[in-house]
Parts: sequence; C-alpha cells; structure tokens
Amino acid sequence: MQVEAIKAKLRVSPPTVVRVKRAFLERGVESVFRKEQPKRKARVLDGEAEAFLIATVCSESPKGQKRWTLELLQDKVIAAGYVDKVAKETVRQVLKKMNLNLG
Repeated sequence: MQVEAIKAKLRVSPPTVVRVKRAFLERGVESVFRKEQPKRKARVLDGEAEAFLIATVCSESPKGQKRWTLELLQDKVIAAGYVDKVAKETVRQVLKKMNLNLG
C-alpha cells in the first residue's frame, strides 16, 4: 500500500507512515505499538465520575449560587463517593477536555 493511501485511510501524516514502516522493518511488529508509560499517574476520576461531573455542571447550580465553581464541583464529586479527594485542577481539566466552562 502506498504512503498516500495509508495516510488517507488512517488520517495521519506521511512522516508518521514512514516512521512506523521503518520501525516495523527495523525492530518488528511490537515496536510500532504504544508502550505503557511507567511514570504516568493513574487517572483520579474514571469515566463514571467524569460523567457525574459533567451532568452536575449541566444541572442547576446550588441555591444561593449563580453558577457552579470548581470548589463546589470538587465537593460534589467527593460527597457522591466517587473519590476520597480530588484537586480542583483535575476538575478543571475534565471540564476543559469536554469543552465546558463555568462562565
């Protein structure tokens, strides 16, 4: 299969196709698969907790509040029992990943 055909089928750049082909030829099939990143931290919020967080953001804010804050969302996820603790930054990153904002 030609580089252009592979590029179009997999939606990758030509240099990526060439790099993967070269790795396969030089080091074998195992070299082309992504390897686990040993220093990577485990996710704090799993998919179910993220879904709860998103549903919460989309719901009405608590009484006395104009909108949800990171602190309120953090407390809500902990109170729901998904985690014992979670950083506001983790909450912010989930919202950013889902293209949601609190403003």
